[in-house]
Amino acid sequence: LLALVPTLQAERVESLAIGFLHSYVNAAHERRARDVLAAAMPALSITLSSDVSPEMREYERWSTACANAYVRPVMDRYLARLEQMLAARGLACPVFLITSAGSLTTLETARRLPIRLVESGPAGGAILAAWLARAAARVRHRRDVHHPPAGCLEEREDFVRQQHVRQVV
Repeated sequence: LLALVPTLQAERVESLAIGFLHSYVNAAHERRARDVLAAAMPALSITLSSDVSPEMREYERWSTACANAYVRPVMDRYLARLEQMLAARGLACPVFLITSAGSLTTLETARRLPIRLVESGPAGGAILAAWLARAAARVRHRRDVHHPPAGCLEEREDFVRQQHVRQVV
């Protein structure tokens, strides 16, 4: 591994993916390779296939690790700037991002595993649409119970939708 360091430096490699055949079962050798390279090149961004996708299939695990290594430096810088800008504006609350699976992740995890954010927009859109549909159903249910005067219902529904969108965003 140390013999690779001069080549990596000469080529100005910024990010690297490491994938070993059976690391989904035992990631010790991937971690050791990471530790050796990180000691020699502290600024190198290193992605382990066992961290990104601990699955039996090599192609899926390695291609996901390579994609993560490819986007990681850019996303790391972007998310670091976002965190700094929010802190500069006095926003000290935790920040969560939505993943492609529709779950939430921290900025720290997103900076380390940005590949999990791919397709997060459609996932988030579907979750928001479902939430708005439930909210609209509650409004419709209230309409059936309360029987508002003609013309008032549309204004009320618009107001409720605007409030829900503000809360979500």
